[in-house]
Amino acid sequence: MASHNEDPKQKIEALRDQLHDYNYKYHVLDDPQIPDADYDVLLQELLSLEQEYPAYQSEDSPTMRIGGEPLAGFTKVRHEVPMLSLGNAFNDQDLRDWDRRVKQGSGNDQPVCV
Repeated sequence: MASHNEDPKQKIEALRDQLHDYNYKYHVLDDPQIPDADYDVLLQELLSLEQEYPAYQSEDSPTMRIGGEPLAGFTKVRHEVPMLSLGNAFNDQDLRDWDRRVKQGSGNDQPVCV
């Protein structure tokens, strides 16, 4: 959360700007600036601040969308089986929760993770 001497609105705006920049460089320029885990920590910090200060939420926030624009060289592919995100799994319990959600969503109780 924002420290006592830091304006939460300014912190939220700074995190949004930083994450938008990282997204653009990662997805458009194919030039990642930080490891995915570091990005996820910043995104989680922003999400927590937006939840704590809902008056500062914004439709253009990186917390409101996934990824960025794909590189021009990519072609669209329709997967026969939907591609499912791990949803920022940071530990074993997160992974088990993801496995449970996939099983519920697919109606299949076979193990997803091995």
